[in-house]
Amino acid sequence: MARPARAAVRRLRQRRAAPPTPAEEQRAAWLAESAAHVEARRFEDAERVLDKALASEPDEITLLAARARLEGRRGDWAAARDRWAELVATRADDLNAPGWVSAVHSHRRARDIDAAEAIATQALERYAHRRIVLWETAHVAMARADWDQAVVRWVRYWRSAARDDPDPRPLPRRASQADWFEAAWHEVVNHLDSADALLDRPAGPLFHRALARVLGKSSMDDDRIRVLERAARLYPDDAPVAYELAAARLESGTTPGALPIGADEVAEVRGALPSYTATGTGLGPVRLVRVPRHSSLELALRSGHYIDRPAVGRLVQEISERDRWPEPLSPTNILLAQARAWADEFGARFASPPHLPAETLSDAVMVNVYHESALFVPMQRLAAELAARAAGEPVLIEVLGTELGYLEGYASGDFDLVFLYFALLERGANAFLVRIENESVGRATETVRFVPKWRSVMAALDVVEDPAPHTRAVVPAGIRRVVPLVEELDDVVVYQSGSVVKEFAYDRSIEQQYPIHATARLHPEESVLQTFEYPLTRVARLTGRALGAEGGRARGSVEVGEPLGGTWQEWLHRATSPLLEHLARTAAADIERRGVTEAHIGDHLYAESVIVGDTVRRAGGRVIVWPHSTNPVHVDLRRADSFDEVHAVTHSGAEAWRRAFPDKVVHHSADSMLSPSPPRPFEPGKPVSLVIFGGRSTLGNMPTLDTAAHRELYIRLFDELAALREHHPVDVYFKPRGLTGEHEHWLFQTVGKTAGWKPIYQHSLRLELPNMVFASVSMGTSALIEGLTRGVPGFVVREFPVRDYTTLDAEAFPIVPAAEAMELLAKATTAEGYDELVARELHHMKDELGL
Repeated sequence: MARPARAAVRRLRQRRAAPPTPAEEQRAAWLAESAAHVEARRFEDAERVLDKALASEPDEITLLAARARLEGRRGDWAAARDRWAELVATRADDLNAPGWVSAVHSHRRARDIDAAEAIATQALERYAHRRIVLWETAHVAMARADWDQAVVRWVRYWRSAARDDPDPRPLPRRASQADWFEAAWHEVVNHLDSADALLDRPAGPLFHRALARVLGKSSMDDDRIRVLERAARLYPDDAPVAYELAAARLESGTTPGALPIGADEVAEVRGALPSYTATGTGLGPVRLVRVPRHSSLELALRSGHYIDRPAVGRLVQEISERDRWPEPLSPTNILLAQARAWADEFGARFASPPHLPAETLSDAVMVNVYHESALFVPMQRLAAELAARAAGEPVLIEVLGTELGYLEGYASGDFDLVFLYFALLERGANAFLVRIENESVGRATETVRFVPKWRSVMAALDVVEDPAPHTRAVVPAGIRRVVPLVEELDDVVVYQSGSVVKEFAYDRSIEQQYPIHATARLHPEESVLQTFEYPLTRVARLTGRALGAEGGRARGSVEVGEPLGGTWQEWLHRATSPLLEHLARTAAADIERRGVTEAHIGDHLYAESVIVGDTVRRAGGRVIVWPHSTNPVHVDLRRADSFDEVHAVTHSGAEAWRRAFPDKVVHHSADSMLSPSPPRPFEPGKPVSLVIFGGRSTLGNMPTLDTAAHRELYIRLFDELAALREHHPVDVYFKPRGLTGEHEHWLFQTVGKTAGWKPIYQHSLRLELPNMVFASVSMGTSALIEGLTRGVPGFVVREFPVRDYTTLDAEAFPIVPAAEAMELLAKATTAEGYDELVARELHHMKDELGL
């Protein structure tokens, strides 16, 4: 280092080591105070502190940056964008790397993607090797569909990450703020060759493997194999690439080709796995195989009857369609009826009167039993299939960890794999759980834990205690518009609950907070739910080869615990009773102390709603039921003695309640969810914006309709939309049902990019596109009803029988085959045709919606 440079560094270190000045201490105090307010979501207080600081130091960049970040934290991304844009324009040389990243990010959030790219380019000029800058600017390239730049930026990011961290942050499956999704990786794969010319050196095997991993997590098996085959051609001597290619082929179910292990190695590993004999006396033992990643042991296991998460989905679809499972084809909900009977048996067996009588306990677990049945029943059938296929050979079920969450619901978690494993043991299959470790297994053995993840009753609300007496109580769980309800009622206590509905369901374009706080605690401050631990003992050692670059030996382990015993019903009682008992005793004491005589609950059967409602009724009070959806929920499950009045959004919904409970007071209360507005005028010269709302064709692992016919209808519909667009101005958008229903990646895997569709994420009440038409496929959706209240016409495309949960009727609302839907759309591309469709639908639905 030259002498002047060393002197400059020495002076810089001296300045850094100098004690802070009073002004610097005051600034640090302001920043810390505002940060504490932001963390507590007291945004106005944070703004007050920062404005005070800026009045003292109006040009201080750290304060200006904090003020810009505050706008983003409160969700005002347009304001954040404007503040960051001003800082980029006037203080570019003073911004550090995190500041540039925030500037880019705010423009992405505000959907100003071209401006985001302009700022990203400047950021890269200043911080070409900073990992956080490369990460954010790569997201921008993905959002702009600039695929060559996306490749370049992700390669540079990965190089930087892998150089400093042996286990770097993996490539993301999708953008958290929904400006690109998994299909973008398909285009990245397509542009690997063209992007080579823009790189200073080849991408390298590590990047190819990282790219293959994100493709594997996205269930894009063909692209994953393409990437690894490319890497194998470019780097034929790279052992990890050869291993990952073999693993990818095995996992996808395609012909594996030549494996980098011999048949003798496979036979040795399988021969070391102990046999199993079913006892027929309750749940069997946990049997766990642990092997290191990138080893001959892993490939030997994968080459047999190996089941991982993607395989479960493929197999359930295969056998449910092959065997024509009755649940998706029945006009009645068979699974729900079975769950009701199971819950009633559970309630009768484990009731704890007087605070938790049989009918209350049954209703309190009903929804959970139904959701778990959507996992349990398919896994029973899959177990029968796998046991027959294996014919005594080991069946291996991969789990990602040894802590498995129970009662997490149908939308997430891995407990369905636990159901599958024990169902295989029950059938006498030689089943094992498998965990792939990052390194060879040492001397320590594992303990498998079932940990509480009871999603529907996770307390969602902050509690601001109000100890005063009140005659009314609200349980927010499941009530769609709970804020207006609480504001309308006086003398009310709001009980803490889970399953609180945010204002705009399935809207991933904005950050939403829970709309209210509770004023009384039902849940314990510390969890009373149990963690069930099953310590294991080693029964066999496995030895193989490491297939990584360094080679060497690989060691694995087979570990077994004691049989769990008992039944799933007994296990559910052990898992749920501590919390249900606490909720019931707390509700009984608090309702008596306060003098509550009227409870307002949702029509969806959630545990807290059931317990509070029944407690008030037993004390001689009244229960009023409010809607969870535009369509009535759980009408057939509710007991006549559990409520006094009920509100429904639609006329048909109110009639359904009246038929089921002719002695009850039923209100047609459209305003409990809907706020009508004047129809939107047609905009000449602009296309029709067709928004197709994704549905839920499976509940957990259980199909809810004929999935083969549903996929075929989607494919045919988008083919017809592509043909329609050749002659009529129609833009096609797809609104995903969150990430648990039909989402944008599901549609891409079903229809590709046919008809040039684009994902859109705003709730139906927030969408602002020209000449909108709403649609759904096979099943109806609340979005169609919500659209009508805004004067947006719609239709359902249906060509086979379904069990629709909505109250939409073909006599009043278009439920049509794909060809007829194209005729409606073609007419709607003119002002006369569009206005006629709006007028006709509003006329037919006027009474239904109380417009």
